[in-house]
Amino acid sequence: EGHGRQAGRNVYESVIKVPLVMLGPQLRGAATRTKSGAETGSELNIVTSHVDIAPTLLSLIGLAPPFTMKGRDLTASSEANVAFFGGRPPKEQFGLADGPWKYIIEDGVVERLFDRLADPEEGHNLVSEQPEIARAFKARVEHWAAHSEALIMDYAALKAADRVK
Repeated sequence: EGHGRQAGRNVYESVIKVPLVMLGPQLRGAATRTKSGAETGSELNIVTSHVDIAPTLLSLIGLAPPFTMKGRDLTASSEANVAFFGGRPPKEQFGLADGPWKYIIEDGVVERLFDRLADPEEGHNLVSEQPEIARAFKARVEHWAAHSEALIMDYAALKAADRVK
């Protein structure tokens, strides 16, 4: 994990970049190659997340994802270039990748901001050099984390109210 870099941290590029290959007749005409937002080339330049897999698969078999499901259908045209993520303990890590930027907050205190184009190894923390961007990303991440927790906590109540199918 991490190929020896960023030991103990699980939301850094060396750990989170994993390939996904999907094959099937439903993909005919919808198949596309993607690269992360930090890379350029002839491929479509979008940021994706594991939370996009389930909505994509549901769409491919003709089902709409439930309203509580996060993520987006990767076969649909999308201008979105943002992916939120969270890591598991021992460190609580949340963050987002937005185009070339990547923001991480650990244990609600330690903030990191990287320009993935200029610094693909994520070695130079830009929080003090780009405080406005860090502040804006922190607010977005905190909102996403609170919303995620609310979905988990409220799911039983939503199910009981027959709002989730």
